[in-house]
Amino acid sequence: MKNTERFSNRVQAYLAARPGYPDALGPTLKRVCGLQDGDLVADLGSGTGLSSLPFLQAGLCVAGVEPNAEMRAAGEAALQPWGTQFRSVAAPAEATGLAGGSVQLAVAGQAFHWFDKPALAVELRRILAPGAQLALFWNIRDHDDPFIAAYDAVLAAASEEYRSTQLQQPDQTLEDKHRASMAAVFGHADWQRFKLRNAQWLDREGLVQRASSASYSPASDSAELDVLREALHRLFDAHARDGLVRIPMTTWVFHAELRETRTAGTATR
Repeated sequence: MKNTERFSNRVQAYLAARPGYPDALGPTLKRVCGLQDGDLVADLGSGTGLSSLPFLQAGLCVAGVEPNAEMRAAGEAALQPWGTQFRSVAAPAEATGLAGGSVQLAVAGQAFHWFDKPALAVELRRILAPGAQLALFWNIRDHDDPFIAAYDAVLAAASEEYRSTQLQQPDQTLEDKHRASMAAVFGHADWQRFKLRNAQWLDREGLVQRASSASYSPASDSAELDVLREALHRLFDAHARDGLVRIPMTTWVFHAELRETRTAGTATR
């Protein structure tokens, strides 16, 4: 399955239970990147709009770049109240079609690992205005929390892909996990970083939808998904308080200007 098609059958679960980002994300990046109201943000892999919302709320304009038709349609519907402040772009991150030098900030929320890094590096240097930055951010569950440890164990038991590729390391290793790819795109390893506290509260069905929204979750018509649901119900019963479970997270943010890189002996800016 192509990466751009992986979430086509998970849109409803994504809408129902995928976590958003802290209110401070948009204003903080606006300040540290020196942006003004109305500046253009390119949200690469904008999906259902969760990663665009903080920047719209901060007074910025957003071009949501999303190649998956189902995810893009959900984002267009969710962000329709923002009018012309948001525009939807049917394109991959590596070939956005945006005008050269038109973007004051490019961002990717929870999507950087899907991109072709050499092609992305070239496209970013084309669309970013002089002095503009790239910001990458992830919501990372707090794995020292007892509920999160139990939730990870349930996912690992249900999904071989989660066990082999997605089982998260402690928060402090996130930078190491992406360092080589980030350095290839940024053109250096001198990026700035900050983190914000975040959390999500889910009811019983929300917990099931949250797990079902992940790319590594078993297929919707599989026996494995039924087993996962049963395990999540037991987990909810053991940990819920007042009908909800809490998903504590840390939002990690890395940002910097891009420097010249060299690919196949050719200088790229």
